[in-house]
Amino acid sequence: MNDFKTHTSLNQAKFDEWASSYEDKRFDFFRRMQKRVLSILGLKGDSAFLDIGCGTGWAVRQAATMIGERGAAYGIDLSPKMIEKANEAASGIKNVRFIQANAEQIPFPDDFFDHIICTMSFHHYLHPAAVMREIARVLKPRGIVCIVDPTTDSFILKWADALIK
Repeated sequence: MNDFKTHTSLNQAKFDEWASSYEDKRFDFFRRMQKRVLSILGLKGDSAFLDIGCGTGWAVRQAATMIGERGAAYGIDLSPKMIEKANEAASGIKNVRFIQANAEQIPFPDDFFDHIICTMSFHHYLHPAAVMREIARVLKPRGIVCIVDPTTDSFILKWADALIK
């Protein structure tokens, strides 16, 4: 699919539909992956952290507790409903901010983030090279990026991918 507007609206609709149940047990696999990624990042008290495709913001909330109030944890997601749920779940956490945005146009200045993660969403991006350019732009020199995404090399993932589509 090459039509950016159609691709965007289809993904927004799909993830808007999932937003109400995204923190359920059926997404525990995502949480396990995110826990592991957060554990290896080396987050510090003054870190600026970004989760691209943050969903309801679980990893952002976890990162915020790890870096404390001197740092800041941000999440972007294409889905307005995911961002709404993320804001509700993070109510009262001062160093968290969520923004509805497309990963191909990250709304932050150059060299802003120390750590960027993208877990389980990269395969949804229509122009992955554009996303990588944006990541490189907003990442500080010597910053750390961690992208975790499934492949369709195994039978189970091929089946899951077909089911989701």
